[in-house]
Amino acid sequence: MSGYRSYTVGRSSKADIVLGSVDSSVSGVHAELVVSTEGRYFLSDAGSSNGTFVREGEEWSPLRQGFIEPESEVRLGNQRLVGKDLIAKLPAGK
Repeated sequence: MSGYRSYTVGRSSKADIVLGSVDSSVSGVHAELVVSTEGRYFLSDAGSSNGTFVREGEEWSPLRQGFIEPESEVRLGNQRLVGKDLIAKLPAGK
């Protein structure tokens, strides 16, 4: 992927995108979100304890790495969110 920015996602205050610092199902650094200059979003699990999942129909499927869309439903540990909500948490200017 040429031309991209990478962000860590987790409950640690050191993560670029901090999710629920009290939700222990989310690892300190749970996942990585890569944003391409073309506006594509690539999410990969960072070896978390409780996994990263994407909803496919009625089922939650483990996601080691893959592209997500703003409408994608994702789960990090027990925390559920929609791709656009994760994207909205991207730090400005980084």
